[in-house]
Amino acid sequence: MRTQVMFITFALLAVLAQSSDRHHHHHSHVQSKGHGGGRGGGGELASRAKAAARAWPCCDSCGGCTKSEPARCQCLDAAPRGCHPACQDCVKSSLSVDPPVYQCMDRVPNFCLRRCTAAAAAH
Repeated sequence: MRTQVMFITFALLAVLAQSSDRHHHHHSHVQSKGHGGGRGGGGELASRAKAAARAWPCCDSCGGCTKSEPARCQCLDAAPRGCHPACQDCVKSSLSVDPPVYQCMDRVPNFCLRRCTAAAAAH
């Protein structure tokens, strides 16, 4: 049984690592835990932040959704540098130690309707 738990844990870590690599465009401007202040960085950083804010919420790996109308969903996507600045409940995943990955635990209306990457949208 312990071997199965270890296997599942490593498989989940591999999926999280792979998914976080695909999402770096949404999280490249985010500080640790996704709630950092501005460090400066000029107009390019500000325009990327605005573009990412418009693009959120999107999700490639949808978690549970409520049965309410509209559905309020949680996303299982993980990012190594933190969550989107609009995320209010960003947590460090216990499944990854080094490097740490973070997940947004917010339940957002229609979170899972829009995919973050073209590859996920094709599925």
